[in-house]
Amino acid sequence: MNCFYHARREITLICYASHKCQRKLCVECIQEQGLNHQTMLIETFQEKVKQKLKEHMLKDPNELNKCRTSFKSMLSETESMLKKIWEELSQSIKQIYDWIEQENKSYIDLINKYSNLAESSYTDLEKLVQIVYGKTLNDWYVEKNNILMELQKHKNCWNQEIKTYCQKLDKKIKDIIASINKLSQQEDLVQNQKEDLFGSLASLKNIDAKFFIVIIEMLKKEKPSDILYFLSKLDIQKLLNQYLDKSYNVNGVKNNIQHIVTVIKNIYDHDFNKKDYSTQKFRQTKQRLIGKIKKEANIIGFLKILVNLTSIDENLIQCGSNSLHLLVQMKVDLTQQSFQNIKIKNTSLNGGSFAECNFSCSKFNNVEISGINFNGAKLFHCEWKNFKIDQQYQQVYHDSGILSQCFSPDGSKLASGSWDNTICLRDIKTGKIISLLIGHNSPIYSVCFSPDSTILASGSQGGSIRLWDVKTGQEKAKLDGDCNCVYSVTFSPDGLTLASGSQDNCIRLWDIRKHQLKSKLDVHSNFVYLLKFNPDGTTLVTSNLNGNICLWDIRTRKKKFILNSYHDALFSVWFSPDDIRAFYSVCSSPDGTIAFGSYYGTICLWDAKTGLQKFQLYGHRSTVYSLCFTSDSKILASGSGSEDNSIHLWDVNTGKKKSELIRHNCTVYSLCFSRDGTALASVAVIILFAEKTKFQLFGHIGTVYQVCFSNDGSLLASGSDDETIRLWDVKSGQQKAKLDGHSGTVYSVRFSADGTSLISSSDDELICLWDLKTNEEIQSTDNRYKDLFTQLETPLLQHNILSVATNIPFLFISQSQIFQADEAQIVKGEFFNYEGIDLRPLLKSKGSYIEQ
Repeated sequence: MNCFYHARREITLICYASHKCQRKLCVECIQEQGLNHQTMLIETFQEKVKQKLKEHMLKDPNELNKCRTSFKSMLSETESMLKKIWEELSQSIKQIYDWIEQENKSYIDLINKYSNLAESSYTDLEKLVQIVYGKTLNDWYVEKNNILMELQKHKNCWNQEIKTYCQKLDKKIKDIIASINKLSQQEDLVQNQKEDLFGSLASLKNIDAKFFIVIIEMLKKEKPSDILYFLSKLDIQKLLNQYLDKSYNVNGVKNNIQHIVTVIKNIYDHDFNKKDYSTQKFRQTKQRLIGKIKKEANIIGFLKILVNLTSIDENLIQCGSNSLHLLVQMKVDLTQQSFQNIKIKNTSLNGGSFAECNFSCSKFNNVEISGINFNGAKLFHCEWKNFKIDQQYQQVYHDSGILSQCFSPDGSKLASGSWDNTICLRDIKTGKIISLLIGHNSPIYSVCFSPDSTILASGSQGGSIRLWDVKTGQEKAKLDGDCNCVYSVTFSPDGLTLASGSQDNCIRLWDIRKHQLKSKLDVHSNFVYLLKFNPDGTTLVTSNLNGNICLWDIRTRKKKFILNSYHDALFSVWFSPDDIRAFYSVCSSPDGTIAFGSYYGTICLWDAKTGLQKFQLYGHRSTVYSLCFTSDSKILASGSGSEDNSIHLWDVNTGKKKSELIRHNCTVYSLCFSRDGTALASVAVIILFAEKTKFQLFGHIGTVYQVCFSNDGSLLASGSDDETIRLWDVKSGQQKAKLDGHSGTVYSVRFSADGTSLISSSDDELICLWDLKTNEEIQSTDNRYKDLFTQLETPLLQHNILSVATNIPFLFISQSQIFQADEAQIVKGEFFNYEGIDLRPLLKSKGSYIEQ
């Protein structure tokens, strides 16, 4: 091993003097400090250590095992002896008490034996005479008490002796343990002083963050082989002045360098430079450290120094790797930075954003890079080995953008249609490609599975509709009907009918068994973008580019009614079991009334059963962001933003405004009625149904984006851009708990049905589960996690049909962060994962430019 201070020199001597020093010395150390008679060759010192161990028999376990066995044997014998004594004593005591009880009974029986003494025997009569006029009972009473007193005396004596002995034994054992603890505390004190990572880092708090940037710049240019020696040189200040502006204080520069050298020395032998801090073992340690340093710009600057030092000093690779992991976890901006030549190992960079960074000549070994953003990064001559990446992103078949997607009803497959005229079938569990369906001659605008997941229907720009066997990947049939550009296809619930919507403003119904056209509906005045059957298959809802919605009776092929209040295309619709609910910015009441809030501040109420508009509500002066019905469907609450920021209560039966509640100083993003309708929560204010503010809740230091009542109405949860969730007692208006765990805005909160758990989501791309009994986050390793997540998650895979036009952006929903490498530049180098697979094809599929 080489010297820490002189990296080119090997350690040859050990210092054993009483003073404190680095102990491990090289030739240059001796030259600098002078030859000391209290030094010894490392080989000689090692022999002396072995000799001492041998003399004190520390490596010989026989003596210790002998004592251990002897003590164990004594305890076992004592236990057996005490057990035998206890059994004999118990038997004797039982006999004494049985005898006393028997004597008492004999006198009682004698007295009660005869109801007529004339019939008694002379013996019994004599005994009775002695009882009445003699001393028989008195003598028995005295004898019995003497026996009982003697037993009590022995019992007290036994108890006192045992108690005294146990106290003495307990004291002796405690004294021994106290001695051991004292030694351990002394060792821990020394170790803690050495291991106080935050204490070391905190000593850098007064150093300007810009100073660290200058240090990195200088070290990269000078490229010293021995960093500590280089920074400790007498002329380092003169050299550093070349990189600093003249405003820096000379003494301050010297002190800053000394602080940095001291901290690096402390870190050198710390776990931070030996262990992987991204593992579960260090989770709590890491979270506490992040909580202390995440707002300290100077400490963050020093962590960046440690990352860059890995390119110079191999002895600091692990602490540099852990530093980069911490920077990623704290979401520090790492974009457009130079990480040339760095060496990173045994860590996770999952979710890091390194857009437009320079990683040229870097070396990665055993690094988790799932969910990393390498967009625009330079990866020249890199050597990345044994790295890990989420396998579901490694197989890509489409050569162009995806236009349509659909989950199979059984949740096992995902179909995607692309601009490249192909359809890709994937296994959702493994992420692997099952088959590539080739047959269309134009882009695929729509895909849809049959209810039994055995058939896939696809519609293309060229107007063709094809049916595919999902199991074999073969084409079953091509449906011809003089169609123009098929934008949407959907199966009826029984799987026997397929509906298609096209550019010729028509809707066509197809017989799946005969592969023939059943009927043609041509009422729309523009392209048909959306189709959906209701659950029993008797009604079909359609929407065109103008935003008009038509409901059709499938049995009569006639139109039921038209909803034409929308002014733009509608791309999503959902059926409840007994009515239709069209979502744009919308809320549906339990009795089937639909409320639609518009950009212009108006609200439309529709009767879902008749398709007729009931009322248009006017009152807001700006966009209606939130709507909520009471559980009895009688009252609607609406909240707005911009210059309005108001809450209105509406009578659903009459369409009239009941009242305008307190105005907020910010947009009303969320409204929620309690289940009994007596309280309304808006942003961070709980308002009674009596239209008076009950409590104004203070605690959040940022915008509140959602509020939610528990089912029993006793708790209110709120999520905010201050990255916290707060729980409030509805009766008292007091904050009950503050839940910390997210590192981004909390946009959604929801209680479990039993009110014991809470789920939250944030723009930190995390979904968290919370135990409301402990107010702690439930970890994914907890046995309850999967069951609770299943209970709380939105059923995304049920009846999920996504048909997207060319001008509609994609929303990717994933439990893992998405790996990105668009326009990354890769020149030569090695990129092999832990399975030895070359992942340059993956990088290419993500949009990277690769030059061999």
